[in-house]
Amino acid sequence: AVKHSNEKKVYRCTSCNWDFRNETDLQLHVKHNHLENQGKVHKCIFCGESFGTEVELQCHITTHSKKYNCKFCSKAF
Repeated sequence: AVKHSNEKKVYRCTSCNWDFRNETDLQLHVKHNHLENQGKVHKCIFCGESFGTEVELQCHITTHSKKYNCKFCSKAF
């Protein structure tokens, strides 16, 4: 595949898959969301799974909310 010159590089967080336009923004995100609370245990009240940061826990908790309804089978997730 040929990369066009107008394509911009994306910097992706390997912990939560958020994308950033530059490495500095990614590093700040990692520092503030994934490293500050490292070593602390954040436990899901729904399933007991543990996470290293509050941000990761909050992202996980959304999987329990069943906000999305399938337009084909009517199941929620």
